[in-house]
Amino acid sequence: MSRRSSNWEAHRTRSGTAGRGARRWHLGAAAQRRSEPRSPEALPAPQQAIRTRVTAGAATLLIAAGGGIGVAVSAHAQSAFDAGWDWIASLLRDDPPARLTVSSVTPMDVSAGATVIYARPTRLTQQQMEHALETATGPGVVVPNAMAEKVVLTNTGSDTVYVTDIAVHKTCTRPLNGTIVYAPPGGNGGGPEGVVGIGFDLDSPHPLAQKFNADSLKLSGRYFLNHDLPVVKDIPQTLLLFARTHRSYCHYSYEITLHGDGKPTTQKIPDKGRPYQITADLIADKSPRPLAAYQTAYVSGEQNITAGGAQKPSASSNNSIVKVDPKTWKPSPEYSPPARR
Repeated sequence: MSRRSSNWEAHRTRSGTAGRGARRWHLGAAAQRRSEPRSPEALPAPQQAIRTRVTAGAATLLIAAGGGIGVAVSAHAQSAFDAGWDWIASLLRDDPPARLTVSSVTPMDVSAGATVIYARPTRLTQQQMEHALETATGPGVVVPNAMAEKVVLTNTGSDTVYVTDIAVHKTCTRPLNGTIVYAPPGGNGGGPEGVVGIGFDLDSPHPLAQKFNADSLKLSGRYFLNHDLPVVKDIPQTLLLFARTHRSYCHYSYEITLHGDGKPTTQKIPDKGRPYQITADLIADKSPRPLAAYQTAYVSGEQNITAGGAQKPSASSNNSIVKVDPKTWKPSPEYSPPARR
């Protein structure tokens, strides 16, 4: 064999080997490109959404069609067919979240006592104190130990909305010791009849919604553990939301979880404005000077005529409220302290 022929054979061998390797590389790269999924970014966002819904709808139609074909075979197939169409409708429907209208919120002192407390030493008029004791409201007024809000909810939508939970959000500090207006119990206490009572113990690290008995002022069991609260269209639902503390001064608000045909949602009470507030009292019931922890004190009732340390009211104002020295005031034997909540 000639030298030239040998060189040619060697060149042909090398070229053939290199050519086959290059072809194998190109074929492998092409196969890899074919196997790679198309990036979603290749389509605009509206087209992506349409493709997703069409794909889901097509799959559901197959399921529904399968159910429809089986009608002649099985009685269960009709329900499968209906479920398929309901699924399609739910995919294409974009219902707004459930929502209720808070028609009214009324603060209520559900205990028999009418004592109120202020954060700082406060000079009060007779009219201011009478209004505070009667309504448990007014500038700076804080009710001790227990408080309730009567909340009226209205469903103006087209379907029943379910309250599935109520949470309380709180911030607590030391009890207030500024001014106390100390009044005897008036009546047996309790809340309105025919309402749903739900209560919270703010002294608990994580208060949960409990059943509240407005007559006994007792909490028992978790309210939403076994059932939800339906609010039917155009029929107002009244709640009595109760909170208590024996340790702290707390600001708090409520958050209601709602479920309907749309997406679950939450509503806050109060919706706007300041949160509610409540304070544990510092009344020492067993002490001869029960109000000594306060900086300023006013006492209501006939007991002021004989109570030590009180400013004696006129004979025509036996039920007036008078200022006393909290460090020295002692109740008369006839005096009845406010009911403990």
